[in-house]
Amino acid sequence: MSITCSKTLRKHLMKEKEKIIIQMGNAQNVATTSDCWSHDRKNYIGVTSHWINLDTLQREHAALACSRLLGKHTYDVLAKKIHDIHKEFKIHNKVVLTTTDSGSNFIKAFKVFGTDLNLNSLNELNIIVPTVEEEKEEEDIEYINVALDVEDATGFQLPPHRRYITHTLNLVATTDIEKWISSNAHTSNIKTLKTIFRSCLANSQSIDMFNKILDFCELTRFTQQEIQFISEYCDIMESIATS
Repeated sequence: MSITCSKTLRKHLMKEKEKIIIQMGNAQNVATTSDCWSHDRKNYIGVTSHWINLDTLQREHAALACSRLLGKHTYDVLAKKIHDIHKEFKIHNKVVLTTTDSGSNFIKAFKVFGTDLNLNSLNELNIIVPTVEEEKEEEDIEYINVALDVEDATGFQLPPHRRYITHTLNLVATTDIEKWISSNAHTSNIKTLKTIFRSCLANSQSIDMFNKILDFCELTRFTQQEIQFISEYCDIMESIATS
């Protein structure tokens, strides 16, 4: 039985890192995703990358980082860390999009340090589509690349930002549903029902006795409207859960 020492493991990791850097270096464009979370009073950040192999035209991906964030994960700390990871893997000049959740710190980070995809593309191509009035005053207008000003002031610049839909769908499946339930006159005992649901679902045999439990607790059974709502909810959320 052989045990890999830390030195050998670090050597293997560096080889894999160099391999990923070469692969992404051959790609024309790279997209990344980022997420942050807290556990045991410690903050972490994860970054993945995705690109198209120009030889096979297949999408490839890699995990770039899963590292500690020192201090609070404020918007500026997140922005600097994402940029450092992009630069570490030599893709900071070819990342066309970074996708995150809808967390306020991520949104602010890209709002302050990010660039707009459409505006950036037009600036790079030097494409300007003026109106009739703008054509008359074209000589008096000086076009300024705001993205360059941000980079000069902060020392780095983030790519365009997009929010992934799963976070929004999760809010639809939880927060929006709870709002509907709380506004429904037939669900005044919803807190008690939640407690009973948890106890019933702990034992699969108890599910068949659900109505008897409701009767025993002197709680109102589900109305036809509520049953229809649950049925529609399952139909709508089935595709989301499957995906």
